[in-house]
Amino acid sequence: MIVAAASSHNPTLVGALTRLQRINLQLRRQRFVIYCREINGIAGVTTGTGLAVPENHCCYSFSMFGNEAGLGMQLVELVFFSPSDSYFSVAANRITLLSNFSAYITCGALSLAYIDREYSLAPLNSDTLTFTFKPSDKQKGAFAFVNGIQLIPIPELFDSAALVGYVEIKVEVKSMSLQTMFRLNVGGKYVSPAQDSGLSSMWYDDTPYLYGASAGVTNKATKDVQINYQTMPQYIAPETVYSMSRSMGNDKNANIEYKLTWIFQVDPNSMYLVRLHFYEYYYSKVNEIVFNILINNQTAEPQADVIGWTGGKGVSTYKDYVIHVQDGEVDEKLWLAQDQHLRQSQSSMMPYSMGWRYSSSMT
Repeated sequence: MIVAAASSHNPTLVGALTRLQRINLQLRRQRFVIYCREINGIAGVTTGTGLAVPENHCCYSFSMFGNEAGLGMQLVELVFFSPSDSYFSVAANRITLLSNFSAYITCGALSLAYIDREYSLAPLNSDTLTFTFKPSDKQKGAFAFVNGIQLIPIPELFDSAALVGYVEIKVEVKSMSLQTMFRLNVGGKYVSPAQDSGLSSMWYDDTPYLYGASAGVTNKATKDVQINYQTMPQYIAPETVYSMSRSMGNDKNANIEYKLTWIFQVDPNSMYLVRLHFYEYYYSKVNEIVFNILINNQTAEPQADVIGWTGGKGVSTYKDYVIHVQDGEVDEKLWLAQDQHLRQSQSSMMPYSMGWRYSSSMT
């Protein structure tokens, strides 16, 4: 793998790196550490830095071995601590990742010491990925900085997704670059990168996002039930996510009167990909558990039946949906709900969920 770390004034080329080999370089009197990382046999690089950029802009370029078509999908994580208030933008090639961004204000609003931003960049027709950090020209003394950059080439995670509100329309997601907004382990606890199944992702408890008093009950698969991924790659989600779920329980009245509902604060006038993970570890027949999936009060999936999708008990699966969140005060939230399908037999009523991933598209 060839890695280049450079500024607009002082380009520096780093030669081929072997796995986990570390090099130190001096750039703008700051020390960088660059090392290779490997996920599922795919090599990548990680850099750590405390560099501040008071000049017009600074670029880091990563040149990697790709095929004739260029680089495949890239998983990018940017880490920011908040030393002082400053606004800047970040771009990856021609894709804007952050605009008019302040790590100081964002950390303060979320009561965090640092923040990270994760992106899935669509395949590139180039063998070089360049990150450009540019201080705001509207703030005197503004500077740009980054405390860590992680770049991992990954397999394609997305294909096509149903467009909510338009039954026959599919959205080609594989050509989109996405920012991960939320990744939740529904009914379960925090899952660390070390516990993930291949992409070093973090999964968070869904409790803070539940709406209303109808939080349902949590369920856990018994140890004798083995998770069958079939042809689905295991890096899509770890077994920990599929082994936990949240449902409305067996109370028939609760299933009729309430919905399992989550609410998320989002940016309006944007497209969002919603990936839902499912795994049935109790029921084994079609039509035993049938429910509706609603996103922003629109039916995304009528009569959802996990056994009908997978063909049997113990098989994991997921579904992707795309929705456009309109611009307006009342539309700055994304609602997701599940309710009981009215035609279902009253003997088994438990709409449930396993895991969510919300991503925002970028241009």
